[in-house]
Amino acid sequence: MEEIVFKEFYEDILKDAVRALEKRMADWSVYVEDSVYSDFSEYLAGRLQSIGIRTLIAVMHGYKQNGMLEGGSPEAEYTFFCRKIIKNENFQKKVFQQFPVLRCKIRETVENAVSYYTEVIEWFVKDREDICGKLCPKAEKKNFRNFRKFSDVHHRGKQVLKVGLNNGCDILFKPHSMENEQVCSRMLQWLGEKTGIWQMTYPFYPIQSIAGVPLWRLSNVKQRIN
Repeated sequence: MEEIVFKEFYEDILKDAVRALEKRMADWSVYVEDSVYSDFSEYLAGRLQSIGIRTLIAVMHGYKQNGMLEGGSPEAEYTFFCRKIIKNENFQKKVFQQFPVLRCKIRETVENAVSYYTEVIEWFVKDREDICGKLCPKAEKKNFRNFRKFSDVHHRGKQVLKVGLNNGCDILFKPHSMENEQVCSRMLQWLGEKTGIWQMTYPFYPIQSIAGVPLWRLSNVKQRIN
């Protein structure tokens, strides 16, 4: 797990975000294991850190200039700042009042993350039997085990995710069309058949949506093409 700097600043935000996701998942909780929520919290913590770290460094520097930090080293001063100052119930409120754009950006990031995870799970549950029937037909258990980010973040916090099921299957989810990847896969398959060179192939499963054509792809199947 990535170490989060100033993690105390985000603790309550992350707890509220997990509760919001759990609420959204009320109808589908039977398909979601508890580890999904811890993965979500870890993912969101990294996103929030990238947004707030520079601001919090500047704030801590201001406290140091005003002689409000204790400790005989930078490490000790950081620890004091996190445990004594950030933990003060009024600290976050003051920071958001001073930096309203930071507050808006954090709120937007949380809402996008909750919505995207909900969207992915909803897509999966809707086509669960078809997806698993094509991508991992021998599996019996087909519930979410974990999520792992697999790319940079793009429009409204969406990115490629590796979705782990509790049957051991890992499925890649792309929130847009994988038409190019399918064409490339067919080309590689053709080349493999002509040359006898070993190739890896993956099954694809399309999901129609208003926002585009996201697809699932099984990530752990390897097939030799001679």
